[in-house]
Amino acid sequence: MSATPRVSRTIGFICALAATSVADGGVSTCQEPDDQCSLQLSATAPLRVAIFMTTHWSTMHQEFMPCWETARQQLTLVRNADLILYTSGDVGSKDLEQLHFTNLIVKHYEPANYEEGAIQAVVDGFGSKGHQEKWFDRYDWVVRLNPDVLIMDDNWLLETMGNSSVDAIFVDCNGTMNSDFFVVRPQVIETNLADTCTDGSGDTIAGSAEKHLTCVVSTIISSGRYVWVKGGQNIGGCRVAGAESPVVHEHGFRKCCPNYLSAQANCSRVPVKHRHKHRHKA
Repeated sequence: MSATPRVSRTIGFICALAATSVADGGVSTCQEPDDQCSLQLSATAPLRVAIFMTTHWSTMHQEFMPCWETARQQLTLVRNADLILYTSGDVGSKDLEQLHFTNLIVKHYEPANYEEGAIQAVVDGFGSKGHQEKWFDRYDWVVRLNPDVLIMDDNWLLETMGNSSVDAIFVDCNGTMNSDFFVVRPQVIETNLADTCTDGSGDTIAGSAEKHLTCVVSTIISSGRYVWVKGGQNIGGCRVAGAESPVVHEHGFRKCCPNYLSAQANCSRVPVKHRHKHRHKA
């Protein structure tokens, strides 16, 4: 089991210099407080994480839900996170209850195809709508994924998220940023880019979700304050896998639910054959 995610936060206690004028032969003297007046304390606090799960609530996505119940039981990152479910589907209360997240928020969007749904998630969550409605204001990190993108091991993710020099974690998709899984400090994304970036056609809500995301996070890319998923490999349809990858997007894993983290599940992180040729999005 993973250790509780913690990140050093510096809490500054700065007290104003207290001056007391005392008449002493016409000379004013100043009584200063002790050395505790200017004190810097270093404290640790748990990372505040939101899992931003986007789904059109297909039958296949629903088949992955038991895996997420297991993830919350066994992975510290998931157990301590809030869930923001962004969906165009009719998700019932019983469906949500099985996930057992302490804090769960459902955000609805109009039905769209896979690409449009993936783009709309970024626009709504990180653009002016999400900024005005404070979707991510309370969080240090947002983990964006689909139900069929499973976290296999959270140790590397937590360690990286605790690194103050890293603002994002990405997966490569043929030279663009994979929109099916990414991790980001929400405060570093520029709201206007989420609203205005296009895929090159001039339409913000059309075309490639990867091109759109790459534009939205362009300032992070320019800063160099990001890392690639450790051991992540780009498999068919720009899905991430890899023997050492902490996340895997493999549709065949649904047969391993709910016990996908068990060795007995016998689900390889490196699929031998990729039967799904089409992109699987929100």
